[in-house]
Amino acid sequence: MPVMQAQNDIDIHVNAVYLIPPGRNLTVQRRKLLLAAPEKARGQNFPINIFFDSLAEDVGDRAVAIVLSGTGSDGTLGIRSIKAMGGLALAQDEASARFDGMPENAIATGMVDFVCKPEETPPLLLRLLFGRKHKIEDAHAPETLGDQSSFLKIFMLLRARKALDFSAYKLATILRRVRRRMEVNMLDSSEKYATFLQGSPQEVDKLFHELLIGVTSFYRDETTWQLVAERVVPQLFAGKPPGSQIRVWVPGCCTGEEAYTLAMIFSEVLGPSLKDYDVKIFATDVDKKSLEFAGIGRYPEGIETQLTPEQLQRFFVKQNDSYKISDPIRNLVIFAAQNITADPPFSRIDLITCRNLLIYLHPSAQRRVLSTFHFALNPNAFLVLGSSESLGEAGNLFTVVDSKNKVFQALGKKKGLKLSSLTSHGAPAAPAGPRSRFGAGTGGGLGPLMTLPVREDIMRPMTDSLLSVCLPPTVAVNANGEIVHIHGDVSPFVRHSPGRASLNILKGTHKDLCVTIGIALSRVQSEKSRISYREVAVHIDDSRILVDVSVIPFPPERQHVGFCAIAFETRGVASRFTDVAADATTNSESRQRIADLEWELQNSRENLHAVIEELETSNEELQSTNEELLAANEELQSTNEELQSLNEELHTVNAEYQLRIEELTEAKSDIDNLLKSSDIGVILLDKQLRIRKFNPAVTREFHLIESDLGRPITHVSNRFKTGELPGLAEEVLRGGSHRTFEAISDTGSQYSV
Repeated sequence: MPVMQAQNDIDIHVNAVYLIPPGRNLTVQRRKLLLAAPEKARGQNFPINIFFDSLAEDVGDRAVAIVLSGTGSDGTLGIRSIKAMGGLALAQDEASARFDGMPENAIATGMVDFVCKPEETPPLLLRLLFGRKHKIEDAHAPETLGDQSSFLKIFMLLRARKALDFSAYKLATILRRVRRRMEVNMLDSSEKYATFLQGSPQEVDKLFHELLIGVTSFYRDETTWQLVAERVVPQLFAGKPPGSQIRVWVPGCCTGEEAYTLAMIFSEVLGPSLKDYDVKIFATDVDKKSLEFAGIGRYPEGIETQLTPEQLQRFFVKQNDSYKISDPIRNLVIFAAQNITADPPFSRIDLITCRNLLIYLHPSAQRRVLSTFHFALNPNAFLVLGSSESLGEAGNLFTVVDSKNKVFQALGKKKGLKLSSLTSHGAPAAPAGPRSRFGAGTGGGLGPLMTLPVREDIMRPMTDSLLSVCLPPTVAVNANGEIVHIHGDVSPFVRHSPGRASLNILKGTHKDLCVTIGIALSRVQSEKSRISYREVAVHIDDSRILVDVSVIPFPPERQHVGFCAIAFETRGVASRFTDVAADATTNSESRQRIADLEWELQNSRENLHAVIEELETSNEELQSTNEELLAANEELQSTNEELQSLNEELHTVNAEYQLRIEELTEAKSDIDNLLKSSDIGVILLDKQLRIRKFNPAVTREFHLIESDLGRPITHVSNRFKTGELPGLAEEVLRGGSHRTFEAISDTGSQYSV
């Protein structure tokens, strides 16, 4: 293979080695090599990270990153980019590396697929390449997890071991990373991989982390953070006195860079006054391993390219070849494990930043998460999404602050009449009187409230009269088909039968209109547009009345979702003797009725098919739950056996302790007997020269009783004429050899001490 120095803007050829020139950074773009001078403003240069980042962006999941011997941590952050795009990562075995800094830091990320010696790398790459040339089965993603039992089994194993249901995630992304693990393990079918996964808890862990790899960095998308610093953060603190609490939530925080970025922004914007507020940044994620990394807050030196030298000096502490977040910033962030699609949210939140998480979720899961965010946020609080994300159907819950940077503001949860708005309809506001204990003004402040009922008394009869003239008889129903309001006389078309009362529109509708209204309601719910039927024949007594029926959906506001109005407009009475016209009308009605019934039948079939699929999925989930319960039962039995074994060990240890106690008791008894029977006076002292034991013989010269145990020897009087005893005892304690001397007591007795 030819080895050559890379040149700017040259095509990449197979079976060639390109060396980076000194003093240049190398990137890949559209399969061309590009050279550029390093940015001096960013401090230390990390060319391997830069190259890996560009390679991941250019070739996606076909990228392979190999980190060999070298000092420092260059390449560590680049591996994260490679893995985020579904590529492969290899690192040299640390024992074989002359300089183990780079391989060690790469392996510490937990994202390296293979750790091997340099001579083992080429055959490994060839095997992986050979496996790719052989088409892996299941090349097309199933429509649902239930379409392929092997994939369903894989997801059940993940849920059983990691307590996380990936059914809310987009299937294509998940399956692409599952197949990457199949390639790594040289398996060509999902059935084989599911079997392998079942017998390998380590592979379950690797697949779990592979599925959760996220792209994150400090100040990622700098224009967004600039907007947050300039517009969002000042509004969070506007009008809040010192001591107020500011609550921020960062779901999907991964390894913590985004949460710490917010903390640094708060510090930069507020400066020393930040300590006057109670700021809490809740950073959550489902990956406990990532949370542990984020909690430690130690990052490779490659973050120098993401931060300014001033930020590094102010917010980090340099430790060898890494940077650790400073304590003031770390104390602002609280990390916790949480599943955003299933666990309860935080509340009273002022700001949520959830960037590049929603894009991995199904649209239905996205709607649930955005609704959860709206519930968690205070009115007028802020939501920041990723550049590729949008509010979708949740757009009516937020207002747009900046569409380019995806910054939104939450609307209030309750829409009602504000007292301040009552004075803006022509009548001037009365001056407010003294404030009451409840905060409302008295003595004139009720003027606007008195005006409003008067206007309602005047306008309501007028409105009812206008509606009776302009609007045909109408019934308003909710999403369940229950009557919520009736306007005009609808008795010819909607009546309630004797017996138990029911508000369902179909229970009381005239039999000639029942099918028509039922079909129209179904179509309105699915098509979200007005449905009308002309000249429907209704038999009332001996007459045949032609009625136009229209079903109109309410405006799609939050409180009116699923509501619609059913209007009945009489066109006249059809004669029973005009047979030709009647037949024509009947034929037309029959064709329309058949078409409607066919539509209803098709809709019912689709609903039934969906219900069957849900039941099958529920059955499989129940089977999985049963398996989990069986496994839990086995674990409990195993735990019980372990406890029994531990209990036996405790009995054995207890027996040994009892034996030792008996031996110590006997030894103590022997020593006591020896001391008592000896005619040689003995005093035993501890390291502080306090009395531990003494025998009766010593009391001839020392005034000792049982209560003197524990007293210093210096506090006890004796009959010896010398005072050297305490000093000599201390000298022996300090490591001196034993001392022997002659002493005479007051009684004239002479002793060898």
